[in-house]
Amino acid sequence: RGRPTPAVVADEYYCSQVHPLVYDCLTVERWRALNRFAATAGLSLVFGLNGCLGRRSRRSPVDVASFARFFHDTAAARLHVWAFELGNELTGHYAGSDGVAPEALGADVHALSRALERAWPNKADRPKLLGPDVAAFTAGKELPAYFHAFLRAAAGAPALHGVTFHQYPYCSRADSTAAT
Repeated sequence: RGRPTPAVVADEYYCSQVHPLVYDCLTVERWRALNRFAATAGLSLVFGLNGCLGRRSRRSPVDVASFARFFHDTAAARLHVWAFELGNELTGHYAGSDGVAPEALGADVHALSRALERAWPNKADRPKLLGPDVAAFTAGKELPAYFHAFLRAAAGAPALHGVTFHQYPYCSRADSTAAT
C-alpha cells in the first residue's frame, strides 16, 4: 500500500546510523511465513517497529498511520504477535545518528497504544507494546536520563508493557562509563 516513507530527508536529519538507509521490504507473504514459523516453533513473536519511519526531525512523530494499517491487517489476518517493540538504538549516541528525542518516543507510545486498541479491541488478544530498544548502557550517565524522560512522556499510555535494551557482550574495548 503506497511507498515507504524514507527516514532520511533533504534537511540532513539522520534518525538512524545506517547511511544510506537500506531496508528490505516485509511483504505480506514474508510476514505470514514469519508468523507461521514462530507458531510452529512455539515461539512468542516480538516484532520491532522502525522508530525512524516518517520522522523529519529529532522531535517529530513517527508515521503512526503506516503502523496502524499494519496492525489492522495483522489483526484481520488473525496473525499472533506477542508484542511490538518501538525503535532500535534511537538515543542519538551512535555514529552518525541524530536519534529521536525521548519525549517524541513517549508521544509515539500514546499514539501506537491507540492504534493497537483500534486493531485489537479485545484486550486479551492485543499485543503488548515495548520500547525504546537501546544498545547497552554505553552512553554513560546520559542513558538513564533518556529512559526517565521517555517514561515521563509515555506516562499514562494505556499500553506500555516494558522498556527494552540490548547489549553486545564482546565489545572491542572496556567502557568505564557503562552502567552495570
